[in-house]
Amino acid sequence: MRTPLRIFSALLLIVGLLSQISAWAGTATISSTLNGKAGVKANQQTPFNVIIDQGDVPDGTTGKIVFQLTGDQVATQATLLDLEYSLDGTNWTEVPVNENGMATINEVAVDDQTIAFRALFSAVGSYNYTLKLMNATTEEVLTTVNESVVVAFTEPTVNTTLDVYPYLIINQEYLFHPFVTAGDRAGEMVNMKIALANPAQAQNIQLFRASNAEATEFTPLTFDENGVITIGGMDGYPLADAKDVDENLFKAIFTAPGVYNYAFKIVRTDGVVLAEVNEVVTVSETAIGSTLGNKENLKATIPAEFTVSAASATLAPETLVFGRMTLTNPSQASEITLEMKGADGTYQEVSLGTDGTVMIGTMEGMALSSFRNLDFRITFDAPDIYNYTLELVKVEGNEVVATKTESVSVAAFRDATIVSTLNNKEDVTATIPEMFTVTTVRNDVTEGTMVRGKLILTDATQAEDVTLQVQLPNGSFMTLPINSEGVTFFGPEEGVAIANATTNFKVTFAEPGTYNYIVQLVAVDGGQVVATSTESVVVDAFQNATVASSFANADNILAGQETMFTLSTTKGDLSDKLVRFKFILNDATQANNIILENTDAAESVRLVFGADGIAYYMPAAGPVALANQAYNFTAQFNAAGSYNYTVQLIDAAAPGEVLATTNVSVEAKTTTNIKKGFEEGGFAVYPTLTTGTVRVDLVDARSATIQVLDMMGRSVAAKNNVNGIVEIDLSNVAKGTYVVKIQDGSNVNTQRVIVQ
Repeated sequence: MRTPLRIFSALLLIVGLLSQISAWAGTATISSTLNGKAGVKANQQTPFNVIIDQGDVPDGTTGKIVFQLTGDQVATQATLLDLEYSLDGTNWTEVPVNENGMATINEVAVDDQTIAFRALFSAVGSYNYTLKLMNATTEEVLTTVNESVVVAFTEPTVNTTLDVYPYLIINQEYLFHPFVTAGDRAGEMVNMKIALANPAQAQNIQLFRASNAEATEFTPLTFDENGVITIGGMDGYPLADAKDVDENLFKAIFTAPGVYNYAFKIVRTDGVVLAEVNEVVTVSETAIGSTLGNKENLKATIPAEFTVSAASATLAPETLVFGRMTLTNPSQASEITLEMKGADGTYQEVSLGTDGTVMIGTMEGMALSSFRNLDFRITFDAPDIYNYTLELVKVEGNEVVATKTESVSVAAFRDATIVSTLNNKEDVTATIPEMFTVTTVRNDVTEGTMVRGKLILTDATQAEDVTLQVQLPNGSFMTLPINSEGVTFFGPEEGVAIANATTNFKVTFAEPGTYNYIVQLVAVDGGQVVATSTESVVVDAFQNATVASSFANADNILAGQETMFTLSTTKGDLSDKLVRFKFILNDATQANNIILENTDAAESVRLVFGADGIAYYMPAAGPVALANQAYNFTAQFNAAGSYNYTVQLIDAAAPGEVLATTNVSVEAKTTTNIKKGFEEGGFAVYPTLTTGTVRVDLVDARSATIQVLDMMGRSVAAKNNVNGIVEIDLSNVAKGTYVVKIQDGSNVNTQRVIVQ
């Protein structure tokens, strides 16, 4: 029994702990709005706040804030960070960041306040740091927090459309425009500069810029002695995204043939180049070219349209000419289908010779003025690099008057793909629904192609064993009927536009086995299969839960003696089940002869049989989750005989559902059947549930000592130097559990009894 003093001491301890917990709960905190802040840009000042919560720190405490960079790049990042703070939001104080990435703000009141900061990061990256609030006097760390911020920056870009012309000839006007993206430097004051690699060529170029919104009027631009044109003046203009609109349109006239190298630059007014592109154009007196040269994203087997054009500044417009296209590698001719567009809008195939040459036009020729934007369509059967030469030939004298070498890279055609996560999926079990997805990727299949999904079972006889469902947009599942040929479709009959998409499915297999199947994407128009995947899944047989009793292998069970046994469960393929045990005696009248207890907990749990011979068990906390587990029990049969019973594992949520069952038969024997030695338990104490007398059968023991002990180890009855069957009267002891201790020389054994 606990003394009042011990109880009082325990209460004081609890109060003390609660006081400490209360104090801990009120500790100061520090945090910043820089943590995870979105849109932080390099080279741009970022405002943020540091927030202090005083908590239970005493009023008047002076502290300091320590900002500490952390991670692998501290030394580098320390040079990239400028930090300032202001206590009044007006006057700013620089906080030096030392080489170890530490910055300290001294003399800060530890109270509920928000302090304004500004940070300038000079480079992109992820910056990790720790904020500490310290007691300025004691150097005690009052609170600390780990934070991070990602600093990003998108630089501007510039490009032009002057180099997209298939050819350039002298004394012709060419309109072009630069494409500019401002990125994160929008608004900075910049100039646009056009710089010739060879300043001497400036005299051969006439350059103009649109001077009104309609781009109907142009103002001439003049190169300086270095071959540079500057647009924007001394003060520059705010950088912004720019395309082919308004004053962004330019016009160029080249008065002499040659190769012109030039750069377009976006230059900040302080001289820093923010973006630059270098381009090259070739200008001729007479030229031929095509839009096929360097065309991007060409795919084998997909037709591509292009034009061929020619012009001359020296030949009369009525000069009769024809074109010629010659492959550098003639063996590639068999991989090319070339078609020319006629006046009626249809394409007619033109044949490439075995020498890789094809004529554009006829031997009689056409007027040079008509040799503009001749439309073609070309299909490459295989991926490769195709080099070719274009020639412009004057009919008179069969003279080649212009030549251009071009090249085009053709990539392999990527079919659409379809694949399911059911393929080779592990642990698929018969009768248990299985979720999986089907994912499609369009790749190079023509955008807008209308398709449906199709699933084909290799063995059509398995169709009756498969229940397939597709998830609808509202989250519900719709069953897809599989016909006698093992085929089902998914998706609307009119199809959907092919796309990169993932669809959820659910399948249930009625029987174990290997299921081979094909998933396809089928074009609605024509039935062409545009994607296919051959797949397989192995379905295991469903394994029920099991329950087994160690009594099944027990022998020499002695009437009146407590015997330990276990019930072992396996969950099989069942999951998420809460269970309990049900014991059913074949002969309900034997219920009074059985004492059954579970011993897993610190205190045993007695199972109570009803008049129907049925008892239930589950822990005091409630049903247990079905698992592969063993449960410990003790049983005592107070009368000899055969005890036949059934143990069932039942669903606690649905008591009528039996998940597993086992039948047990136990033969309880009298002491005359016991042949074991004393040290092996060759004795009997009975009954173990009594209101007065307990008998101890010592069997072969001689001159034994018997003691009956209470749970505190105190003796309440004893017999010395006895043998045979000994009776002990316990009618005068208190109700409860006692231990009968039997000792024969050095051999000791015990047995529990309960006095009611």
